[in-house]
Amino acid sequence: MKNLLLSYVMLLGLCYFTNEVVANSPSTTFSSFAKVLSPDHVWYTVSFDVWRGGVYYGRRKITDDSILIGNHYYHKILYSQDSIGNNWTQTHKYTRELDGKLWVLDSVINYEEVLVMDMNLEVGDRFGINQGDDTLYVISTKILNDFAGRLRKVVELSCQPDEAAFITWIEGIGPLRDIFEAAMGYCYVDFGFNTLTCFYTNDVQVWVRENSLSCWEEPILPVSFSDIHPWSTWYSTTWNNEPGGEECALGINTINVKPSILIKRQWSRVLGVTDNGVYNSESAVPFYRKDNKMYFYEDDEWKLLYDFNAQVGDTVTYYISSKAKYYQLHGLFFDTIYTGPYQLVIIDIDTVYPERGQPLKRFKTERINGHEQGHFMGDIIERAGSVLKLFGNYGIIIPPECINGPRLRCFEEIPL
Repeated sequence: MKNLLLSYVMLLGLCYFTNEVVANSPSTTFSSFAKVLSPDHVWYTVSFDVWRGGVYYGRRKITDDSILIGNHYYHKILYSQDSIGNNWTQTHKYTRELDGKLWVLDSVINYEEVLVMDMNLEVGDRFGINQGDDTLYVISTKILNDFAGRLRKVVELSCQPDEAAFITWIEGIGPLRDIFEAAMGYCYVDFGFNTLTCFYTNDVQVWVRENSLSCWEEPILPVSFSDIHPWSTWYSTTWNNEPGGEECALGINTINVKPSILIKRQWSRVLGVTDNGVYNSESAVPFYRKDNKMYFYEDDEWKLLYDFNAQVGDTVTYYISSKAKYYQLHGLFFDTIYTGPYQLVIIDIDTVYPERGQPLKRFKTERINGHEQGHFMGDIIERAGSVLKLFGNYGIIIPPECINGPRLRCFEEIPL
């Protein structure tokens, strides 16, 4: 699984229809589940093509007949690049279901089926994916009233038991991400195969994704792609308690890439903070790095954080996120953050030599403003950012007794 790259496409827009959630947890015991697989069903999907750099729409359906593979009968999965008509192409994938469970067999990967959905699960249950290498946690269950008035059980999952759910299964429809895919990269890197936009039964629309303008749009090409590698990790130390507390005790803090999203035709990486082993879902911020500049998304716009092209004597105007408090060197959060604009001047540039890869520039900086907020960047390492963590220091001065205080300790990246 870990060598498989998947992605999650977020389409921004308004929904013209809604599917009503009538209960946050099922009030009915399901003795049997509506079937996902029927030749009368059509799944409309949107996919990001990492190689061509575009967003593409397609349709999926299954064959009426089934074939015997091993000990089970499977339906073939068909695909069409056309929004209407009968121009269907056979894929290398097969599927079957039984008692609320859905399996997919991808003959390119291997001839072992993979369980991709189990509607029997309830809150607190776990679900193994990718041959048991990874685990999903059931966060909540609901009942959905679709456009046809049918009640369907909904199961929502996440990669950690304390994270907000971002993976959804719907009874009789299937997974909303990576429908009919045998491998899923939800919990690591995310280069995803497809996201469901609409579902039809007998040519009647019974479900539409809430953030979809429509089931089908013209392809979006090209899309700008970030050069932040999906396995990039920032390792830092962070004060466990009050700054300057007992023995200036330090804990381990990491910044990792979470599921990627498409925003304003810019493919970006969502970064988030894990502090002392606990992921903080509130820390998620979309970033992209391109042409040696690094941006983050906030207030409906992309804002410059770093310009690694700057020269000695240049003044750089930049911003920090309102979520910078989660990226601080200490365990205290400020109620409000002044996000900028800030300015700094480059006073010197030298070179650092990583254990692997190319030499990187190190920028010596002085702040022009930000004194009132206690904000400054200090030294900045090309591609990695400030040695005082991703958004620099804000409001905290390291006491002299903690001379070996919190800071960026290591940055790992596999260049694209």
